[in-house]
Amino acid sequence: MKINRQSLNQVYQGRIAEQIVAQEIVSQEYMRTKLHFWAREKGEAEIDFLFPFKDLLIPVEVKSGVVGKLRSLFLFMEKCGHPYAVRVYSGENRIDQVQLASGKKFYLHSIPFYFLPRLNEVITQLTSQYK
Repeated sequence: MKINRQSLNQVYQGRIAEQIVAQEIVSQEYMRTKLHFWAREKGEAEIDFLFPFKDLLIPVEVKSGVVGKLRSLFLFMEKCGHPYAVRVYSGENRIDQVQLASGKKFYLHSIPFYFLPRLNEVITQLTSQYK
């Protein structure tokens, strides 16, 4: 018998991956009951989740695979008042400084799915290391 070993991201075009991320975000804090997201008024752009951290709302994008377009994240970060964002994907843990077309820069912490239970720690490290 052959076992199909599809990536979590490939199953149902990433919808299961977003559900897992949603459950992990809710589990980060016992009293948190709502998930937050951002959608552009004109449509065609959304951020999967906004993670409340101290006085910031950190955008969290779930991507289906190692690569993926981040247009919505770039639009959000263009107007955002802080330089921190998180991408959850099937790649390696890394932090990149991204420069937008406008010249504005931000830090993108890309984490693998297995880091999700430590999301609060990941964001703490990101915001304290890059000021």
